Amino acid sequence: GAARTEAQLKAPVNYTGDYGTGWSTDDPWDFGTDAELPVLIYGALSATDQGRTVVDYDDDNDGLIDIRTLAQLDAVRYDLDGDGDPAAGNAADYRAGYPNRDGSAAGRMGCELTDHDSDTATPDRATCTGYELRDNLDFDTSGDGMVNASDDYPDWTPIGDGSTTPYTADSFNGNGHTIARLTINQTGTFPAYNNYAGLFGYVRGGPVIENVGLTDVDITVTRSRSTSAVCYFGALAGFVRGSVRNSYATGAFTATVSGNTTCVLGGLIGGFDDQNGVSASGRLTATWAAVDVTLNSTSTADVNANGRDAVGGLVGTLWQTTTTTASYAWGRVTVSNPGRANSGGLAGSNTAGSVTATASYWDTETSGLTNSARGQGQSTDALKGPAGYGTAAEGSIYAGWNVDVDGDGEADDPWDFRLGHYPVLKYGGFDVDKQRPLRAMVGADVQAYSGQTVTLEGSGQALAGATLGASPYRWTVSDPDGLDPATLTLSGAETARLTFTAPTGLTEDKALVFRLTVTGTVGGRTVTVYDEATVNVVAVRPNQLLSLAVVDAEGDAVGLAPPFVSLTYDYAASVANQIGSVTVTPRLLEGSTMTLNGAAVNSGAEVEVPLKYRGNEIVIVVTPPEPDETMDGDTGDGDTTDETVEETTCAVMNDGVKPCTYTVTVNRAVPPRLAFAPRS
Repeated sequence: GAARTEAQLKAPVNYTGDYGTGWSTDDPWDFGTDAELPVLIYGALSATDQGRTVVDYDDDNDGLIDIRTLAQLDAVRYDLDGDGDPAAGNAADYRAGYPNRDGSAAGRMGCELTDHDSDTATPDRATCTGYELRDNLDFDTSGDGMVNASDDYPDWTPIGDGSTTPYTADSFNGNGHTIARLTINQTGTFPAYNNYAGLFGYVRGGPVIENVGLTDVDITVTRSRSTSAVCYFGALAGFVRGSVRNSYATGAFTATVSGNTTCVLGGLIGGFDDQNGVSASGRLTATWAAVDVTLNSTSTADVNANGRDAVGGLVGTLWQTTTTTASYAWGRVTVSNPGRANSGGLAGSNTAGSVTATASYWDTETSGLTNSARGQGQSTDALKGPAGYGTAAEGSIYAGWNVDVDGDGEADDPWDFRLGHYPVLKYGGFDVDKQRPLRAMVGADVQAYSGQTVTLEGSGQALAGATLGASPYRWTVSDPDGLDPATLTLSGAETARLTFTAPTGLTEDKALVFRLTVTGTVGGRTVTVYDEATVNVVAVRPNQLLSLAVVDAEGDAVGLAPPFVSLTYDYAASVANQIGSVTVTPRLLEGSTMTLNGAAVNSGAEVEVPLKYRGNEIVIVVTPPEPDETMDGDTGDGDTTDETVEETTCAVMNDGVKPCTYTVTVNRAVPPRLAFAPRS
């Protein structure tokens, strides 16, 4: 034997150096770190029993290795099949993320063992099948709000970044966690024919990527290649042969390419294909992207020989028999050279085959595009308008969105809706607020009466990742019943608090829809959201006056206090001492009758009322038509007696079946010479 110091025995962390010859047969050793001696892990031997500190990296025993740090996310690239057993040459790199794994064989990573009974020739081996996020991750490790050289991973290399080194594990499950500020900055010459950019590069073999949220991605590629090259770029993955479900991405992706290159660029995925022989692969379900994708190309590649570039808001190119269901995109899609690119709001292109997209959309306004290889274009209002799935009978675009995400045959209710906001994912543990950091809020619907002053209180809320604009509020009003909104005077239309006067003289109820639009910034992008409240304005009832005008003997209007509205019944007015009478003109609905100081008068009649000094009461009683079986009091039981308004009075809103009394008290001023005279 050869003498070695303890430090020399601990130094190698794989089958190298003194351990490079004769040690690797059957891979029996675990080397730990350079502070640990190697221990045996072959067969039933455990590193724990030999004094090694071991961490269970699958503490929920689902066969997926836990990712809690960026170092562990980075380590995935050294174990692309997800079994927790990196190649010998990558063991040290893998150990940077998983320093306390239980070796490379029996019991590795804490995943459950495959039972081989007493067959010692085939040792028990763990059954890890992929990876899962157990915490939110943020590439801004320095905490200064940006990703730069001071951070641990300022320029991410995609996991599985080559056609010969794809990610092939069965699963990558985000568990509703997010990865924030993924940053890639590729420059120089494309290194190979196939090139990738994204969290993952190339995913192959039918894996399922699910429940992953990428926020504020910032990916820039500036590359060229003189010989033929193809690039596949997407925030989540450059190219996927598998399935992606219940996942989303936000941010920006800009590719500037030249030379003999052809590029496929998508907001979420670059190229998407099924995997031959793997059932249920090639399915894109319940996904969304708000990634601004830009392709600046001066490529000289022959589009006839190599195909056109493809740029899409969600996917660059859809291949073969892929299906896209209940998904959408609203990021901007820009190409500098439309003559050599297929661009689309949802998908840039699709290959020959039975590619389908069901209930999948793009925003024609925010994307800047009215075309897409697949999917249906929708306006911003159409995408933000529904507050739930709705039904096909109602014409809801989201009627088919309550889909089966996990493949168990049952609908999983994956989406969260909020009026005036894009739908976001709630299934799989997602935080709704993180996807919807800017909010507009208005109170509940209200009822008002003709002529009433109404105040609506709204607000805007900016959660983490969002800021309100300098002048964030704007109120607008629409009336589905046909009232011209221009007739309304809005006070505070650019503040959170709106005041207006309900229309007067209405002969039928009106529903006025008030919208508060809130503008802010999310991830560097200007975003608008809204909320609405309906003000139901109750029309004049048959036992109320439509209008009431009072003029003096000289023809001047006499002001009423308060100003006349149909639901106010008591008024005061004052005239000078020389005014001996006033003319009163009341109007009412057709069919109703009224008396003025006991005498019957017609609607619109001008009635002169003499005035004495000091107080004078003018009393108008409005009587509605006699009810019949068609009026509101009929409940359908054959009894036409009023059954709903027995306790109503004219002081509150009523169904118009009882007489109402209006009183105007006119004070005529006393001449100075009579001011101190005794009253008779």
